[in-house]
Amino acid sequence: MAQGDKPVKEFRAGGVRASIWRDEVVGQQDEPLEVFSVRVEKRETLRRFRGHNILLALPERSLRDGAEPGPSVIVYKTAIKVEPVLSALETVRARGRQ
Repeated sequence: MAQGDKPVKEFRAGGVRASIWRDEVVGQQDEPLEVFSVRVEKRETLRRFRGHNILLALPERSLRDGAEPGPSVIVYKTAIKVEPVLSALETVRARGRQ
């Protein structure tokens, strides 16, 4: 889903930061539709684990077009599958040995 460069609105509640994004898509009958999505960032949780090897699982729909997730990010469509988790765990484990 291609989205604009800036969110429509950003707000923060405690350690959670969220933003609302606007996008235009083509409907079933070729009519332009305006859709909105919400992104939530749990910065405090991520900050707490800084310095530790962690895995993040992200739904594919939350990635911007062309985004290249890192080796410790598991991208899934509707469910997290076992093989990508095992592969990512091995990558994190190997990185911890270095």
